[in-house]
Amino acid sequence: MKIENACLETLSLAVKAAFTAKIDKAKFISQLRVVIELLKNLVRVAYELNILEQKIYLEIQIDLQEISKMGAGWLKYAQQ
Repeated sequence: MKIENACLETLSLAVKAAFTAKIDKAKFISQLRVVIELLKNLVRVAYELNILEQKIYLEIQIDLQEISKMGAGWLKYAQQ
């Protein structure tokens, strides 16, 4: 349930950042990056508790790493 809520919060923050003026984007993107880090840790815990299979875990982690990189790039752009 926490993973699902974090995914929804990630989507919400991304949409807010996308539709906010550039000067205010950094606030939402910073929050987005925190939620992404939380998601990475929640997914790792789910794997360690054998809730997720290794293949699914690895696929999700690869996607979350890519999303994290995108968020970092977006934040860098917003802070210029």
